[in-house]
Amino acid sequence: MQISMEKEFNKPFVSSVGKDESSRLWIQAEKVSEGKIKMKILMRSAEKAWTAELTDATASKYYTQYSLSAKDYWNAILSELLSPSENFSISVRNEEFVVEKLGSNQIRLVYAKVDVEEAPFLQCLLSMTETLLETQTELRKSNKRLEKKIVDVTEDKVILQEQLEKFTEDAVTKEELLLSNFLAVLNAKKEKIQRLQDEIEGKGEDDGSPAENEYDAETDVDEGQDTPPKDQPSSSSRPEKARKTDLRDNFDDVMDL
Repeated sequence: MQISMEKEFNKPFVSSVGKDESSRLWIQAEKVSEGKIKMKILMRSAEKAWTAELTDATASKYYTQYSLSAKDYWNAILSELLSPSENFSISVRNEEFVVEKLGSNQIRLVYAKVDVEEAPFLQCLLSMTETLLETQTELRKSNKRLEKKIVDVTEDKVILQEQLEKFTEDAVTKEELLLSNFLAVLNAKKEKIQRLQDEIEGKGEDDGSPAENEYDAETDVDEGQDTPPKDQPSSSSRPEKARKTDLRDNFDDVMDL
């Protein structure tokens, strides 16, 4: 059976469990293969050390009992060994390494129980110290990489801020230039429209004739007049009357002779 474990569990790690120094356990765990973990357990107060090994052959009865997948079970065990929580209890008693999950009403569910073998205390202590130093070195390298990224991001931020300010200034300058050009064009259009209106009004005044004004004055009717205006002789009758006058004058001149 292939057991999938998380990437961060591929290297040895050291953790501690227990609130009191007298009962504190230091655990070095390493996933040596899929479905197999080797551990070194150290109790400094008693200067005792043990080794233990958890395999899938032992673990299968526990994840089958709790209806868990092999992947979920192994990830839960490794996560708890890497970063112990209050939901689990880890101890060494009766020559056994025991992992228990605290259920409701403080019921303890056994998640793992394997035999332990005594090991040289100083050898286990040295192994854990070396692992801790390696972890510390990796953390320092990681911190340096993060610090460099922070510096790079800060520099990029400054550059981007300067570019943003420049773009803002350029945008304001362009906007002011466009606005001034627009106002100049608008004022020129207004002047042209006003000039055209003045020309139209001046031409309209020049087109008015005195005869039309006189005719308008003669045809005006005072307010309050009830009688209609007298009939004016038509222009067609005037030549006829003039012709009769000329004939009468000629007749009188003949009679005088």
